[in-house]
Amino acid sequence: MIQNILLKFFFFFIFFTLSLFGEVIVTGTTKTGYFLDSKVSGLHYQCNNGGLLKKTGSDGNFTYDNTCGEITFSLNNKIILGKIAVAKIPLDTKLYITDFVGLSRIDTNNVYVRNLARLLQSLDSDEIPKNGITINSAQITKAVTLDFSKLQPDDKLLEIIHQQYQTRSVVSDLCAIVHLEEVLKDLNDSRYYIDTVPPCKPKLAYDVLATSNDKTYIEFTGEKNSKIYINGIYTNLNLDNDGKFYDFELNTTMQRDTFDDFNVTFIDATGKISEPLSLSIYNDTDQPFITNIPTNNIITVTHPSQAVITFTSIDDSINHGIPVSYEILGVDKDLFSIVSSGDADGILSFKSPSTTGTYHITMKVIDKANHYDTVDISIVVN
Repeated sequence: MIQNILLKFFFFFIFFTLSLFGEVIVTGTTKTGYFLDSKVSGLHYQCNNGGLLKKTGSDGNFTYDNTCGEITFSLNNKIILGKIAVAKIPLDTKLYITDFVGLSRIDTNNVYVRNLARLLQSLDSDEIPKNGITINSAQITKAVTLDFSKLQPDDKLLEIIHQQYQTRSVVSDLCAIVHLEEVLKDLNDSRYYIDTVPPCKPKLAYDVLATSNDKTYIEFTGEKNSKIYINGIYTNLNLDNDGKFYDFELNTTMQRDTFDDFNVTFIDATGKISEPLSLSIYNDTDQPFITNIPTNNIITVTHPSQAVITFTSIDDSINHGIPVSYEILGVDKDLFSIVSSGDADGILSFKSPSTTGTYHITMKVIDKANHYDTVDISIVVN
Protein backbone atom coordinates (compact mmCIF):
# COMPACT_ATOMS: atom_id res chain seq x y z
CA MET A 1 0.00 0.00 0.00
CA ILE A 2 2.70 2.46 1.08
CA GLN A 3 4.82 1.37 -1.93
CA ASN A 4 1.97 2.16 -4.34
CA ILE A 5 1.48 5.59 -2.81
CA LEU A 6 5.22 6.33 -3.01
CA LEU A 7 5.33 5.12 -6.65
CA LYS A 8 2.42 7.33 -7.63
CA PHE A 9 4.03 10.28 -5.85
CA PHE A 10 7.31 9.62 -7.68
CA PHE A 11 5.66 9.66 -11.11
CA PHE A 12 3.65 12.77 -10.21
CA PHE A 13 6.87 14.51 -9.11
CA ILE A 14 8.62 13.60 -12.39
CA PHE A 15 5.67 14.79 -14.51
CA PHE A 16 5.36 18.02 -12.51
CA THR A 17 9.10 18.73 -12.80
CA LEU A 18 9.14 18.16 -16.59
CA SER A 19 6.06 20.32 -17.03
CA LEU A 20 7.61 23.10 -15.00
CA PHE A 21 11.13 23.09 -16.44
CA GLY A 22 10.85 21.50 -19.88
CA GLU A 23 8.59 19.93 -22.44
CA VAL A 24 6.50 16.85 -21.90
CA ILE A 25 7.38 14.68 -24.89
CA VAL A 26 4.54 12.65 -26.30
CA THR A 27 5.98 10.45 -29.01
CA GLY A 28 4.02 10.45 -32.24
CA THR A 29 1.88 13.54 -31.50
CA THR A 30 1.28 15.33 -34.82
CA LYS A 31 2.08 19.02 -34.88
CA THR A 32 1.58 21.68 -37.54
CA GLY A 33 4.22 24.23 -38.52
CA TYR A 34 4.12 27.07 -41.04
CA PHE A 35 6.87 27.84 -43.56
CA LEU A 36 6.90 31.61 -44.00
CA ASP A 37 8.20 34.37 -46.22
CA SER A 38 4.58 35.20 -46.53
CA LYS A 39 2.80 31.83 -46.55
CA VAL A 40 4.83 29.53 -48.82
CA SER A 41 2.69 26.80 -50.39
CA GLY A 42 3.87 24.12 -52.80
CA LEU A 43 7.23 23.34 -51.16
CA HIS A 44 8.04 19.65 -50.83
CA TYR A 45 9.13 18.37 -47.44
CA GLN A 46 10.03 15.02 -45.94
CA CYS A 47 11.02 13.70 -42.53
CA ASN A 48 14.26 11.76 -42.26
CA ASN A 49 12.47 8.81 -40.61
CA GLY A 50 11.33 7.56 -44.00
CA GLY A 51 8.11 9.54 -44.05
CA LEU A 52 6.17 10.40 -47.20
CA LEU A 53 7.16 13.28 -49.48
CA LYS A 54 4.51 15.96 -48.89
CA LYS A 55 3.81 19.56 -49.91
CA THR A 56 3.18 22.63 -47.78
CA GLY A 57 -0.45 23.76 -47.83
CA SER A 58 -2.05 27.07 -48.71
CA ASP A 59 -1.04 28.58 -45.35
CA GLY A 60 2.51 27.27 -45.67
CA ASN A 61 1.46 24.51 -43.27
CA PHE A 62 3.40 21.28 -42.82
CA THR A 63 3.00 18.44 -40.32
CA TYR A 64 5.52 16.55 -38.25
CA ASP A 65 5.88 14.66 -34.98
CA ASN A 66 8.65 13.93 -32.49
CA THR A 67 9.74 10.83 -34.41
CA CYS A 68 10.50 12.98 -37.44
CA GLY A 69 13.93 14.04 -36.26
CA GLU A 70 14.78 16.32 -39.19
CA ILE A 71 12.77 17.81 -42.07
CA THR A 72 14.18 18.50 -45.53
CA PHE A 73 12.47 21.18 -47.65
CA SER A 74 12.91 21.16 -51.41
CA LEU A 75 11.51 22.06 -54.81
CA ASN A 76 10.00 18.80 -56.06
CA ASN A 77 12.73 16.86 -54.24
CA LYS A 78 15.12 18.11 -56.95
CA ILE A 79 16.54 21.28 -55.44
CA ILE A 80 17.28 21.08 -51.72
CA LEU A 81 16.58 24.30 -49.84
CA GLY A 82 17.86 23.00 -46.52
CA LYS A 83 17.09 20.93 -43.43
CA ILE A 84 15.94 21.68 -39.89
CA ALA A 85 15.70 19.50 -36.79
CA VAL A 86 12.16 19.49 -35.44
CA ALA A 87 13.56 20.37 -32.01
CA LYS A 88 14.66 23.71 -33.49
CA ILE A 89 11.26 24.68 -34.88
CA PRO A 90 10.17 27.77 -32.85
CA LEU A 91 7.58 27.31 -30.11
CA ASP A 92 5.06 29.41 -32.07
CA THR A 93 5.55 26.85 -34.94
CA LYS A 94 6.11 29.72 -37.38
CA LEU A 95 9.16 28.86 -39.43
CA TYR A 96 10.36 32.06 -41.07
CA ILE A 97 13.26 31.57 -43.44
CA THR A 98 15.53 33.23 -40.88
CA ASP A 99 14.46 30.56 -38.37
CA PHE A 100 14.92 27.87 -41.02
CA VAL A 101 18.51 28.95 -41.61
CA GLY A 102 19.13 28.78 -37.84
CA LEU A 103 19.50 32.51 -37.19
CA SER A 104 17.76 35.16 -35.16
CA ARG A 105 14.34 35.80 -36.67
CA ILE A 106 15.36 39.36 -37.61
CA ASP A 107 18.74 38.50 -39.15
CA THR A 108 17.72 39.51 -42.68
CA ASN A 109 21.25 40.52 -43.68
CA ASN A 110 22.43 36.90 -44.02
CA VAL A 111 23.39 35.67 -47.50
CA TYR A 112 21.55 32.34 -47.09
CA VAL A 113 18.38 34.19 -46.08
CA ARG A 114 18.60 36.58 -49.02
CA ASN A 115 19.18 33.77 -51.52
CA LEU A 116 16.15 31.87 -50.25
CA ALA A 117 13.96 34.99 -50.21
CA ARG A 118 14.92 35.89 -53.78
CA LEU A 119 14.31 32.37 -55.07
CA LEU A 120 10.94 31.81 -53.36
CA GLN A 121 9.57 35.24 -54.26
CA SER A 122 10.75 34.89 -57.87
CA LEU A 123 8.90 31.55 -58.15
CA ASP A 124 5.60 32.94 -56.82
CA SER A 125 2.93 32.05 -59.36
CA ASP A 126 1.25 35.47 -59.51
CA GLU A 127 4.39 37.53 -58.74
CA ILE A 128 2.65 39.17 -55.77
CA PRO A 129 4.38 37.79 -52.65
CA LYS A 130 2.29 40.05 -50.41
CA ASN A 131 -0.73 37.76 -50.91
CA GLY A 132 1.26 34.59 -50.23
CA ILE A 133 3.85 32.66 -52.22
CA THR A 134 2.54 29.78 -54.32
CA ILE A 135 5.09 27.56 -56.04
CA ASN A 136 4.28 24.99 -58.69
CA SER A 137 7.41 23.03 -57.88
CA ALA A 138 6.15 20.01 -59.83
CA GLN A 139 7.54 21.80 -62.88
CA ILE A 140 11.02 21.67 -61.40
CA THR A 141 12.33 18.65 -63.30
CA LYS A 142 16.07 19.29 -63.37
CA ALA A 143 18.24 18.95 -60.29
CA VAL A 144 20.33 22.06 -59.62
CA THR A 145 22.80 22.27 -56.74
CA LEU A 146 22.89 25.63 -54.99
CA ASP A 147 25.17 26.73 -52.18
CA PHE A 148 22.86 29.11 -50.36
CA SER A 149 25.67 30.13 -48.04
CA LYS A 150 27.26 32.00 -50.93
CA LEU A 151 25.78 34.80 -53.00
CA GLN A 152 24.17 33.23 -56.05
CA PRO A 153 24.63 34.83 -59.48
CA ASP A 154 21.36 35.71 -61.15
CA ASP A 155 21.93 33.24 -63.98
CA LYS A 156 22.04 30.36 -61.47
CA LEU A 157 18.72 31.41 -59.96
CA LEU A 158 17.28 31.97 -63.43
CA GLU A 159 18.15 28.40 -64.34
CA ILE A 160 15.62 27.29 -61.73
CA ILE A 161 13.04 30.02 -62.35
CA HIS A 162 12.98 29.45 -66.11
CA GLN A 163 11.98 25.83 -65.62
CA GLN A 164 8.60 27.30 -64.73
CA TYR A 165 8.54 30.79 -66.23
CA GLN A 166 10.65 31.35 -69.34
CA THR A 167 10.38 35.14 -69.37
CA ARG A 168 10.54 35.90 -65.65
CA SER A 169 13.39 37.81 -64.01
CA VAL A 170 14.85 37.40 -60.52
CA VAL A 171 13.46 39.49 -57.65
CA SER A 172 16.19 41.90 -56.61
CA ASP A 173 18.10 41.43 -53.37
CA LEU A 174 16.68 44.72 -52.07
CA CYS A 175 13.03 43.97 -52.87
CA ALA A 176 13.27 40.44 -51.43
CA ILE A 177 14.44 41.82 -48.08
CA VAL A 178 11.88 44.65 -48.10
CA HIS A 179 9.16 42.02 -48.41
CA LEU A 180 10.59 39.72 -45.74
CA GLU A 181 10.96 42.60 -43.28
CA GLU A 182 7.38 43.71 -43.98
CA VAL A 183 6.18 40.19 -43.15
CA LEU A 184 8.09 40.29 -39.85
CA LYS A 185 6.62 43.71 -39.01
CA ASP A 186 3.16 42.22 -39.48
CA LEU A 187 3.78 40.14 -36.35
CA ASN A 188 3.11 43.40 -34.45
CA ASP A 189 5.83 42.43 -31.99
CA SER A 190 8.52 45.00 -31.22
CA ARG A 191 11.08 42.18 -30.97
CA TYR A 192 10.68 41.54 -34.69
CA TYR A 193 10.40 45.09 -36.02
CA ILE A 194 13.20 45.38 -38.55
CA ASP A 195 13.86 47.94 -41.29
CA THR A 196 17.37 47.73 -42.71
CA VAL A 197 16.87 48.72 -46.35
CA PRO A 198 15.15 51.52 -48.31
CA PRO A 199 11.89 50.85 -50.18
CA CYS A 200 12.00 49.15 -53.57
CA LYS A 201 11.90 51.30 -56.65
CA PRO A 202 8.26 52.39 -57.23
CA LYS A 203 6.37 50.00 -59.45
CA LEU A 204 3.33 50.57 -61.64
CA ALA A 205 0.53 48.03 -61.57
CA TYR A 206 0.15 48.67 -65.31
CA ASP A 207 2.05 50.73 -67.87
CA VAL A 208 0.85 54.20 -68.84
CA LEU A 209 2.67 55.31 -71.99
CA ALA A 210 0.30 57.89 -73.47
CA THR A 211 -2.81 59.89 -72.65
CA SER A 212 -5.17 62.42 -74.17
CA ASN A 213 -6.50 63.61 -70.80
CA ASP A 214 -5.57 66.52 -68.57
CA LYS A 215 -5.44 64.12 -65.63
CA THR A 216 -3.98 60.62 -65.81
CA TYR A 217 -4.60 57.99 -63.14
CA ILE A 218 -2.08 55.33 -62.25
CA GLU A 219 -1.68 52.64 -59.61
CA PHE A 220 1.49 52.42 -57.53
CA THR A 221 2.80 49.47 -55.52
CA GLY A 222 5.66 49.41 -53.03
CA GLU A 223 6.54 49.24 -49.34
CA LYS A 224 3.37 49.77 -47.35
CA ASN A 225 2.66 53.20 -45.84
CA SER A 226 5.56 54.82 -47.72
CA LYS A 227 5.25 58.51 -48.56
CA ILE A 228 4.85 59.33 -52.26
CA TYR A 229 7.06 62.06 -53.73
CA ILE A 230 6.64 63.44 -57.25
CA ASN A 231 9.54 65.43 -58.68
CA GLY A 232 11.01 65.76 -55.18
CA ILE A 233 7.83 67.13 -53.59
CA TYR A 234 5.79 65.22 -51.00
CA THR A 235 2.25 64.73 -52.30
CA ASN A 236 0.76 64.35 -48.80
CA LEU A 237 -0.29 60.87 -49.91
CA ASN A 238 0.99 57.48 -48.74
CA LEU A 239 0.72 53.91 -49.94
CA ASP A 240 -1.90 51.94 -48.01
CA ASN A 241 -1.41 48.99 -45.66
CA ASP A 242 -1.26 46.67 -48.66
CA GLY A 243 1.50 48.75 -50.26
CA LYS A 244 -0.80 50.17 -52.95
CA PHE A 245 -2.26 53.45 -54.08
CA TYR A 246 -5.16 53.26 -56.50
CA ASP A 247 -6.01 56.03 -58.97
CA PHE A 248 -3.10 58.31 -58.17
CA GLU A 249 -3.70 61.54 -60.12
CA LEU A 250 -0.99 63.01 -62.35
CA ASN A 251 -1.37 66.39 -64.02
CA THR A 252 -0.82 65.83 -67.75
CA THR A 253 -1.82 69.24 -69.09
CA MET A 254 1.55 70.12 -70.57
CA GLN A 255 2.10 70.90 -74.26
CA ARG A 256 0.28 68.53 -76.58
CA ASP A 257 2.13 65.94 -78.67
CA THR A 258 5.07 66.06 -76.25
CA PHE A 259 6.06 64.07 -73.15
CA ASP A 260 5.22 64.89 -69.53
CA ASP A 261 8.08 63.67 -67.34
CA PHE A 262 7.70 62.60 -63.70
CA ASN A 263 10.20 61.43 -61.11
CA VAL A 264 8.60 59.21 -58.44
CA THR A 265 10.23 58.18 -55.14
CA PHE A 266 8.99 56.50 -51.97
CA ILE A 267 10.23 57.35 -48.47
CA ASP A 268 9.56 54.87 -45.66
CA ALA A 269 8.81 55.47 -41.98
CA THR A 270 12.52 55.58 -41.11
CA GLY A 271 13.30 58.17 -43.78
CA LYS A 272 15.00 55.81 -46.25
CA ILE A 273 14.55 56.89 -49.88
CA SER A 274 13.86 54.53 -52.78
CA GLU A 275 15.52 54.52 -56.15
CA PRO A 276 13.49 56.88 -58.39
CA LEU A 277 11.08 55.74 -61.07
CA SER A 278 11.14 57.93 -64.18
CA LEU A 279 7.82 58.22 -66.00
CA SER A 280 7.36 59.75 -69.43
CA ILE A 281 3.75 60.02 -70.59
CA TYR A 282 3.08 61.13 -74.14
CA ASN A 283 0.28 63.67 -74.69
CA ASP A 284 -1.28 62.09 -77.74
CA THR A 285 -3.95 64.04 -79.63
CA ASP A 286 -3.84 62.14 -82.93
CA GLN A 287 -6.06 59.29 -84.03
CA PRO A 288 -4.25 56.34 -85.63
CA PHE A 289 -5.33 55.05 -89.01
CA ILE A 290 -4.63 52.06 -91.23
CA THR A 291 -3.14 52.42 -94.72
CA ASN A 292 -2.09 50.15 -97.58
CA ILE A 293 -5.58 48.69 -97.86
CA PRO A 294 -7.20 48.48 -101.36
CA THR A 295 -9.50 51.41 -102.00
CA ASN A 296 -12.54 49.15 -102.34
CA ASN A 297 -11.56 47.32 -99.12
CA ILE A 298 -11.67 43.98 -100.95
CA ILE A 299 -8.64 41.73 -100.82
CA THR A 300 -8.34 38.75 -103.14
CA VAL A 301 -6.05 35.84 -102.25
CA THR A 302 -5.38 32.47 -103.78
CA HIS A 303 -6.33 29.30 -101.96
CA PRO A 304 -4.77 27.91 -99.73
CA SER A 305 -2.67 30.97 -98.82
CA GLN A 306 -2.63 31.96 -95.14
CA ALA A 307 -1.15 35.47 -95.49
CA VAL A 308 -3.72 38.07 -96.56
CA ILE A 309 -2.04 41.49 -96.49
CA THR A 310 0.69 43.58 -94.91
CA PHE A 311 -0.66 46.98 -93.87
CA THR A 312 0.74 50.08 -92.17
CA SER A 313 -0.58 52.02 -89.16
CA ILE A 314 0.02 55.76 -88.98
CA ASP A 315 0.12 57.45 -85.57
CA ASP A 316 2.30 60.15 -84.07
CA SER A 317 3.05 58.02 -81.01
CA ILE A 318 4.64 55.32 -83.21
CA ASN A 319 7.31 57.84 -84.17
CA HIS A 320 8.20 58.05 -80.46
CA GLY A 321 8.55 54.29 -80.05
CA ILE A 322 5.11 53.77 -78.49
CA PRO A 323 3.45 50.73 -80.04
CA VAL A 324 -0.15 50.38 -81.17
CA SER A 325 -2.28 47.27 -80.74
CA TYR A 326 -4.84 45.51 -82.92
CA GLU A 327 -8.19 43.79 -82.64
CA ILE A 328 -10.20 41.83 -85.17
CA LEU A 329 -13.99 42.16 -85.09
CA GLY A 330 -16.81 40.86 -87.25
CA VAL A 331 -18.49 37.56 -88.06
CA ASP A 332 -15.32 35.82 -89.27
CA LYS A 333 -12.92 37.28 -86.66
CA ASP A 334 -11.96 33.92 -85.17
CA LEU A 335 -10.42 32.78 -88.47
CA PHE A 336 -7.79 35.55 -88.56
CA SER A 337 -4.84 36.93 -86.61
CA ILE A 338 -2.70 40.08 -86.79
CA VAL A 339 1.00 40.00 -86.02
CA SER A 340 2.99 43.23 -85.64
CA SER A 341 5.93 43.56 -88.00
CA GLY A 342 8.27 46.39 -87.02
CA ASP A 343 7.04 49.61 -85.42
CA ALA A 344 4.15 50.38 -87.77
CA ASP A 345 3.41 47.38 -89.97
CA GLY A 346 1.02 44.55 -89.30
CA ILE A 347 0.36 41.28 -91.10
CA LEU A 348 -3.20 39.98 -91.41
CA SER A 349 -3.34 36.19 -91.89
CA PHE A 350 -5.68 33.25 -91.76
CA LYS A 351 -4.96 31.14 -88.69
CA SER A 352 -5.04 28.02 -90.85
CA PRO A 353 -5.07 27.42 -94.65
CA SER A 354 -8.13 29.11 -96.10
CA THR A 355 -10.92 27.61 -98.15
CA THR A 356 -12.75 29.12 -101.11
CA GLY A 357 -15.27 31.80 -100.14
CA THR A 358 -15.73 35.38 -98.97
CA TYR A 359 -14.94 36.48 -95.42
CA HIS A 360 -15.87 39.69 -93.63
CA ILE A 361 -13.95 41.29 -90.74
CA THR A 362 -13.24 44.66 -89.16
CA MET A 363 -9.63 45.55 -88.32
CA LYS A 364 -9.16 47.91 -85.38
CA VAL A 365 -5.95 49.76 -84.45
CA ILE A 366 -5.70 51.32 -80.98
CA ASP A 367 -3.00 53.65 -79.64
CA LYS A 368 -1.98 53.90 -75.98
CA ALA A 369 -4.18 56.94 -75.46
CA ASN A 370 -7.17 54.78 -76.50
CA HIS A 371 -7.74 56.52 -79.83
CA TYR A 372 -8.66 54.04 -82.52
CA ASP A 373 -9.52 53.54 -86.17
CA THR A 374 -11.47 50.73 -87.85
CA VAL A 375 -11.53 49.38 -91.39
CA ASP A 376 -14.12 46.96 -92.77
CA ILE A 377 -12.56 44.40 -95.08
CA SER A 378 -13.79 41.59 -97.28
CA ILE A 379 -11.37 38.80 -98.13
CA VAL A 380 -12.15 36.77 -101.24
CA VAL A 381 -10.45 33.38 -101.55
CA ASN A 382 -10.43 31.98 -105.09
